[in-house]
Amino acid sequence: MQDDRTAGSADGDPPPRHRHQLKRWLLLELVSYPPAQGDDLEYLTRTLKEHRLHVEAAVDDLVRDGLAERDGVRVRASTAAWRFDALWPARA
Repeated sequence: MQDDRTAGSADGDPPPRHRHQLKRWLLLELVSYPPAQGDDLEYLTRTLKEHRLHVEAAVDDLVRDGLAERDGVRVRASTAAWRFDALWPARA
């Protein structure tokens, strides 16, 4: 997750390619064995080894895309994300 970190914009946003990859990893984390109450932003920041500002921006993007829901510091996959995840075959 650390590549391209230094090439962000002046306002602290990661470069577009990195931000896209962060959103993908974040969504995967949200649908992989999540706690019932959702994942805590601090936990996601540590797990993804990213700056909190970048994780929050990625969460906000996923919320706007309809793939995540946020309640304060708790984040969970949306119904749409769960339905999409269900399309992939289960691993044996």
